[in-house]
Amino acid sequence: MSKAKLAIFFLRLISLGAVLFTAIAILEALRGFPAMKMFGFEPPPLPSGCMVVATIIVLIPLSLVPAFAGWMIQKHVVLPREIAERRRREEAFSREDRLRAWMTYTADLLLRHRALRNLPGDPMPGLVRTEIARAFRELDTERWERFRAFLREVGLGPELEEVSPPVAAFAPMGQPTVASPKHGCVRLAAATLALMSFFLLLFTGLGFMTQLKFKPYAALGIVPGPAETLLGLWGCWVPAIVLGLAATGLLRMWRQMLRSLQERETERQSVRDLALKSALDQIDILARWMEVEGAGSDVLVQRIARAAVLTAMPELDGVCRGKLIRALFEMKWLTAGKLSLAGVDLQGTELAGASLPGICLAGTDLSGADLNGVDFGRADLQGCFFQRSDLRSARLTAANFRGADLRHVRLQKAALEGANLRDVLLDGANFWGAGLSGADLTGAQGTAEFLVLPTN
Repeated sequence: MSKAKLAIFFLRLISLGAVLFTAIAILEALRGFPAMKMFGFEPPPLPSGCMVVATIIVLIPLSLVPAFAGWMIQKHVVLPREIAERRRREEAFSREDRLRAWMTYTADLLLRHRALRNLPGDPMPGLVRTEIARAFRELDTERWERFRAFLREVGLGPELEEVSPPVAAFAPMGQPTVASPKHGCVRLAAATLALMSFFLLLFTGLGFMTQLKFKPYAALGIVPGPAETLLGLWGCWVPAIVLGLAATGLLRMWRQMLRSLQERETERQSVRDLALKSALDQIDILARWMEVEGAGSDVLVQRIARAAVLTAMPELDGVCRGKLIRALFEMKWLTAGKLSLAGVDLQGTELAGASLPGICLAGTDLSGADLNGVDFGRADLQGCFFQRSDLRSARLTAANFRGADLRHVRLQKAALEGANLRDVLLDGANFWGAGLSGADLTGAQGTAEFLVLPTN
């Protein structure tokens, strides 16, 4: 719910209130201003027709000024942003697909010409200059950066420097998303407006009944009828109508924004799924290529697989990152050092309850990851960052945590028997109920909570 839309909404409400006031003023002029007479005021000494014309000429344009201002904001601010955002969302999937195609094409070229790399007959520099430069015109800024990281990871950094990306590659893809207010604040505001409207309507009803039943102005010779009485109370029921419409409109705008966010998240999830599928397909192709060629542990294949994972990670959320790690483990890419993920950002990865014994994630950043109940037995986790991760009830027997950052990690009831915890950082870590029999804490730094070492 952007500030521009809220401004448009309230400008329209102001215009509606002004239009209602104008209508009442016209009715008063047509009837000879009975409400003014009822309260002892003398009406203007002009014919009613002249007063109606003057009211229409003066008040109607003034009442429409806020609505016109809202229309201008809608036309020049809100609509361009919505069009740009819609275009960006529609193009995100296709551009992610183009990124997948260019990664596959580059990997295929590398594998096809691997025997000629860095030799006089190496065709890759020319292909990079003539073909890959075309990719920069098909990708947006984010995916261009990811593709550039892929090229550097697979060893095409020098050739990449010779390619000058077009300016269009850096064109903005829409306005940044505006943070929405909390649901409780919107409901409180709508309830407040509705309550004010109710009290104003209640006061209008009480005043109307009092005028008709007790006739307080009869002594002055003023006995208004129902219509005159209702018009005389316009200062109560007009704001009541406006406030009621404001409450209803605010809730309606909130529901529309929620639907828009859900649609945006659905589209975003489809892009994530495509990025995940792209990485897994690329790695599956590499695994089959090694089987056919009998290449075994090929350095180039490992670099391409690592580049595919690195390129996919920025697009993935915690759930998709967890799926990718599980799939790589099941395909035996993360055992025995076959694929190194050192330096890969795995923050927020969700692997709760996963069974990954012997996995190699050395050097990765698992800060804030959900690893509740995970099986990391005999895992290689040297130098990993686990800050504020959840490792409660995790099976970490004989795992190698040497040099890892375990600050503020929750390790309640974790099984750490025989684990290598040399030189780890332990500030704020919680070891309540953790099994530490045989664990090596030599050189560990920091103060942890409930860290009780077994006595021999």
